[in-house]
Amino acid sequence: MSEVDIEEEKKKIRELNIKLLVDHTTDVDEELSYFAENAVLIPPNSPPLIGVKAIRPAVEMMVKNKIDLGTPRGPDWIEISESGDLAYDFGKYQITTQTREGPLTEKGYYISLYKKINGQWKFMGQSFSNLNV
Repeated sequence: MSEVDIEEEKKKIRELNIKLLVDHTTDVDEELSYFAENAVLIPPNSPPLIGVKAIRPAVEMMVKNKIDLGTPRGPDWIEISESGDLAYDFGKYQITTQTREGPLTEKGYYISLYKKINGQWKFMGQSFSNLNV
């Protein structure tokens, strides 16, 4: 078994995190190509979205509405397993969405899970909190 370059793997996770969670200017199919088929998204005050088909409408909404996620910053920390095939990251988020009543800003924290599938990191899931309650 070859030794895993943890810092290189963290760099890949940081890049993936920014593609998925910060840069919503891509098309929906490109965005979803980074997801594992059985990914799970657990938004605050909502039931889990399980699988890419269930997650797709949420991604479509983010891309369509050009949600402002503030300054791209990436996760506060990233952990990689010794085997180099599992990872998680943790961070803060801020989202501003245009509504009929004007801009609505939501802040909170998230934790995301990743798995290396066929040599590529894939987004496995995320749970996030909303501090605006």
